[in-house]
Amino acid sequence: MAVAMPGMALVLAGGGLLGIAWELGVMRGLKLGGVDPAQANLVIGTSAGSVAGAILGSGVPVTDDLMPEATTLARELERFQAAVDGTVAATIFERWQAAAGALDQAARAEIGALATQVTTVPEREYVDLFKRFLPVTYWPKPLTITGVDVDDGAFVAWDVTSGVPLVQAVAASCALPGVFPPVTVGGHRYVDGGLRSGISADLALGHDPVVVVVPIGGDAAMDYLLRETSGIREAGARVIEIIADERSALEMGADLMDASRMTAAVQAGERQGEAAAAARSRASARTASG
Repeated sequence: MAVAMPGMALVLAGGGLLGIAWELGVMRGLKLGGVDPAQANLVIGTSAGSVAGAILGSGVPVTDDLMPEATTLARELERFQAAVDGTVAATIFERWQAAAGALDQAARAEIGALATQVTTVPEREYVDLFKRFLPVTYWPKPLTITGVDVDDGAFVAWDVTSGVPLVQAVAASCALPGVFPPVTVGGHRYVDGGLRSGISADLALGHDPVVVVVPIGGDAAMDYLLRETSGIREAGARVIEIIADERSALEMGADLMDASRMTAAVQAGERQGEAAAAARSRASARTASG
């Protein structure tokens, strides 16, 4: 039975290559369970979530046929990553982790400056990879994608009204600083939106319910999510979290850029998505009967 959730916002967090696969699996599982994520009024994608959100908005079904293309994307990004001297990237990650997801604009600008010092693959080659992988180039109306200006650390949220190409926005949101090149969008260069927030759930304020899909679990992720959704909860909206559980974490392994685990990640996400849809269906039934 389909579960209607008018006003729904879907938040797709960052989480590497396997985060993309896991989130695609979650969306497939939700639909199998009667909750169609494509009906969301707003889809917010950060980093890996921007890829998953673009695929969702394209209307292309998440099937096993998508896996060869996804694996190609993963292996190419692995190749790009391997070509980079990891010294600066390590410094960036240390600062990022030390801030515990709370980098202010000045700190983001400092990381942006470091990112520009790294010799990466050419920007055009990096962007072309997403152009080949994404099933559409038009902007799905409900989709919002996040990025961070590499020069001043400013946060940006692009949508269909922004007048920027979808492919460039997705590539920018996935541009892990120090690993992948900053991407030019509208005359400015941008990197991973996760520098400001790996989730960006606060952008969903005003929607109800807010379904938050996070491929990286653990207590720290849950604490961060609770802080970021506090305003949404205070406004009286329901927040439904789908966070990678221990079983999913084992299926994906420690390296979220490991292309060999793409299929396992999709299957793990599908399991959790279907379970979440079933739980929502039971809750709706109780509300209707009570």
